[in-house]
Parts: sequence; structure tokens; C-alpha cells
Amino acid sequence: MSSLDVADAKNEELVSYLESNGIMLIDFLRRALSGRRESGRTKAVALNALHQMVKILEEGAAPQMWFGDIIPTLTVTLQQTALQGQALAVLRTFIPLLDDSHLAEKLQQLVLMLLPCLRAHPRQVLSILEQLVVRPTDEDPPSAALAKALGELTYVPTPEAYLAGASARPSSLERATAVRLKKVHAALAPHLPTDEKSPAAVVLRSRLEACARNVVHESAAVRGMAADQMSCALGEAKTAHLMELTTSRAPGDVALLSSLVHGLLHC
Repeated sequence: MSSLDVADAKNEELVSYLESNGIMLIDFLRRALSGRRESGRTKAVALNALHQMVKILEEGAAPQMWFGDIIPTLTVTLQQTALQGQALAVLRTFIPLLDDSHLAEKLQQLVLMLLPCLRAHPRQVLSILEQLVVRPTDEDPPSAALAKALGELTYVPTPEAYLAGASARPSSLERATAVRLKKVHAALAPHLPTDEKSPAAVVLRSRLEACARNVVHESAAVRGMAADQMSCALGEAKTAHLMELTTSRAPGDVALLSSLVHGLLHC
């Protein structure tokens, strides 16, 4: 596949074949990438083939139903240290294909895929985070669904937290990464809930509503993150606010607690 000019969709026969068999091929590549007996070279070739398929998507030549299969494939690949750099290159090509609705749905999962690679591949990870979060000034503002999803990225490390985990004397690369993280947080700031603007009880409900949505997410990583955030939210809340919420008979509060319990039981 890599020997063909598929990026420009010039091989019409190949493009037609991929349109009909893309999901089957991605499943085959995912099994090759996750197989314990496959060599590093075989996995690198499989990942390159996936990148070529994504480039066909880039030209609008393949159905968007591929999206749900590509993300799990990249998740498996990013967990393998030797393939992370190559997988991040595929992800960077893939991100621009997502419109606001797809991005809002997949944002948590995409960011959680990226963050474990931040120390080893800071430039690539920050480039993708900027793709996800930092919008050019001439673009329209994000949709309501995407704005809500951006507001749930409270776990992206701050520049201070990143440098705290660095060496005693941060390198120039680590300092540059912190500067770019500051840019990401500046873009997130308008969407994040703040204690200063809202009463503590309202902030608690907002945090728990986000947890209730994410604790039933299709991604195990997102569900785990939501459970951790729920634990933090409850631990930081005042007893009076917890009592108010748990004893409330308001339909919204009852539904929120029911969603949290149901989600945790199936997490």
C-alpha cells in the first residue's frame, strides 16, 4: 500500500476496494498491531498501512464509519513504546478529519490516549493537543457539545504540574513544553468550571454531571478517569453540600445520583 499514491486518491481501483473493505482491513491491522507474536517490523508496516488509509480519509474518499475502528486501533498502538512516535503521526493526520460532533464525542478518549506519551514525545503530543483545543481566531466558536467536552478536560496537566515532574533543572525542551501547555490551558479556560464564578454547591453538581456522563463512556480509560474525578469531587466537597445533594428530592438531583450509581456499578 505504501508504494501507491493513495494520499491523492489517484489509484481509483484501490480507493474503491478500501471504501468497501475498510473496516475489515482496519480490524486485520489492529490484530497485527496487538499480536504478541508479531515482530516490531511487521507492526511498523501495519501502522504505515493504517496511516495510508487515514490519508485516503483525508481526501474524503472513505466513509466516516471508519472513525470508531481507527481510534481503538491507535489506542492499542500508543500503549507500545516502540510504536508511539509513528502512532502519534497517524493520530495527527486523523484529528482534522473529525467535525465538532465527532470531536465532542471522542475528545475525552483522545486526550487520555495522548497524555501518557507527553514525557516521551512532548512535541508531537502538544501539536495534537493544540489541534484539539486551540482554534484559530478566524474559525467559528465551538459548538455547544464541543464546548461542554472542552470544559471536562480538567485533568490536562498545568505547566507547573508538568515542570514539577521534570528534572531538578528543566531542559529547554521541558520549558518549551510548559509554554505550550500554558497556551492549551488559556484556550481551555473559557470552558472550564470555576469556583469563583459559581457557588460551591453548583460547582459540585457540575463536576458530578460530567462524571455521570463519562462513567458510562465506551472507553475504559474515560470511565476510569471519571471514577477518579468523582472521588476527588466528593472528597473536596463540604459535608453540608453533600447532604443537600443526597437528601434532595428534586428530579434532577435524584436522576444525577441514580446515573452515578448505575454507571459505577457497570464501570
